[in-house]
Amino acid sequence: MAEMFSQPDVDGESAKLMKTPPTPARRWTEAETSVFLSVMGGSGDGFGYHDRIKKKKLERKRAMDEVAGLLRTKGVEVTGPQVDNKWKALLKRYRAVEDHNNKSGNDNM
Repeated sequence: MAEMFSQPDVDGESAKLMKTPPTPARRWTEAETSVFLSVMGGSGDGFGYHDRIKKKKLERKRAMDEVAGLLRTKGVEVTGPQVDNKWKALLKRYRAVEDHNNKSGNDNM
């Protein structure tokens, strides 16, 4: 259920504003993640969106919306923001693993 908040109006009156509840985090399956990575990386029938975003040839939001559209054609029902969040999470995890593995004395993760 949406929460109610009061905010003063210009006349000093209180106006009720509806706050939309956040969308729940989407759980990606291993297969969906694999399809996503193939689209982002350009392997196989992918389109290499990672390189196109990195080289600034494509605006990030537009690219993520396009990737979401491609994923929907492959049976993965996602939105552009969900794709962007997944990409950020994967990059964050990748960098953490790389950082950990590059420290002297650490075993590989």
